[in-house]
Amino acid sequence: DKLLSLARSQSKLAEVERMTMFQSIEHFTNQNGFADGIRLFINSISNQQLSPADADALERKYGALLSHVVLELTEEESNISSVTQQKRKYLMQWKAQLALDDYGIGYNGDAVLLEIKPDYIKLDMTLIRDVDKDENKRMLIDNIILYCKSRGIKVIAEGIEKKEEME
Repeated sequence: DKLLSLARSQSKLAEVERMTMFQSIEHFTNQNGFADGIRLFINSISNQQLSPADADALERKYGALLSHVVLELTEEESNISSVTQQKRKYLMQWKAQLALDDYGIGYNGDAVLLEIKPDYIKLDMTLIRDVDKDENKRMLIDNIILYCKSRGIKVIAEGIEKKEEME
């Protein structure tokens, strides 16, 4: 949060976006991480995009590896439709996927889910924490899962710490 706040105050969010994309993939390739079925989830600032030159450089440098990427739109910044459309264009070109990070808090809620139609949503841990003791949370999560399942969207629950929460 502090890093993003500082970058925002200095108009450097685009640089953070670029560095995150290039360095995440570089570090993952150094770990020999791109096996079949493995996905690399990379946080992406919702209202920032790579320049066409950076997107071309990323494609030239990493090519087919980009199909393993799942770009996670973070919840801290509001979604800008034109930026999201450009990201979708690149993702389709690369055969990569899109996720909503920390679904249920910040800007990543129902309206964004309906507009963006992601491949994944990652339920924020505040929804998951003590879900075994809270009927309202269970009902909400059941409805989210039902909706996503009917549309082929995969759901990931963040922050599960107890067997009861998993169940």
